[in-house]
Amino acid sequence: MSQNIDTPFRTSLLISTLRVIVRYLIIFLVAFVLFGVILLIAGKDPVLAIKDTFSSTLRSAYGFSEVIVKMIPLIFAAIAVALPSHVGLINVGGEGQLYMGA
Repeated sequence: MSQNIDTPFRTSLLISTLRVIVRYLIIFLVAFVLFGVILLIAGKDPVLAIKDTFSSTLRSAYGFSEVIVKMIPLIFAAIAVALPSHVGLINVGGEGQLYMGA
């Protein structure tokens, strides 16, 4: 019998990867539902608002470039906080760094 030894490892890796993907999908859906509830409370159509948001940002080159422009300082601020915390340090200046960099 030539059974591969690392098959249980691959199976557990696949299961843990699927759990992470499902977790993020659930978080994404909950965020959209909460956004829709807030829009309903404000008297707006949530489906139309989400459709307009995606169509204005992802269908044109200008909209997509604006998303990138707004995203870059946020990514740098996240990195400025995440890297020190990864090595056990604390960075309390993330907001100031965001204001100075943006």
